[in-house]
Amino acid sequence: MTAFEQQVLTELSQLKLATLSGKGTLTLTECALYTGMSEGTIRNLTSAKKIPHYKKGKLIFFDTHEIDTWLKERKVKTVGDLEMIATNYKGKKSA
Repeated sequence: MTAFEQQVLTELSQLKLATLSGKGTLTLTECALYTGMSEGTIRNLTSAKKIPHYKKGKLIFFDTHEIDTWLKERKVKTVGDLEMIATNYKGKKSA
């Protein structure tokens, strides 16, 4: 595959992702593309009930708002966040 073909595929993937963000309900394949995870990982997360999802028969669906919330649940604190926590802790301890 040429560099140009790879660039076209990358840009198509980005366009598809932009389209998915405006969509309310995603299929398993779309959810994998939306999150950047593999379909197998998404399937494993649904089996373990670790990702919010809906089932209709054997089909699995995902709500984009719920997926966005789920993705943001485990925020990693920045150095600034940790410094603020330390400052507040020191202030309470000395009071």
